Amino acid sequence: MAPRISWTQPSDGVSSRLDAALAAQADWVTRALAREAIEAGNVTVNGSVTHRPAHQLQTGDSIVAELRELTDTTGIANPDVPVNIVYRDEHILVVDKPAGIAVHPGSGHIDDTVVNGLLARFPQMM
Repeated sequence: MAPRISWTQPSDGVSSRLDAALAAQADWVTRALAREAIEAGNVTVNGSVTHRPAHQLQTGDSIVAELRELTDTTGIANPDVPVNIVYRDEHILVVDKPAGIAVHPGSGHIDDTVVNGLLARFPQMM
């Protein structure tokens, strides 16, 4: 079951922008996750679906959001991620990160990051 968040927009709201206000509701909700839910039609304001992350909230608006389950990406090794090791000793590892590859897992990048590539080469990092 997807996590559900609901609230009534206070007069002193953290943000009047829907994606930022949703992200402020829980520490595990990122702006990217909020935007994804909004654009997918999983967020209602006063009972109406909105697909606009920049929707401006008003005091007293009632918001309900159905968010996708987050996948635990801790420890997923992926030997297919290209990681060029520039320098390595017992205390430090220097890599030449290719452009376009995310550094660590997050929204949209589960197992195709530099961290996943390093875990495949150095499982003791866990």
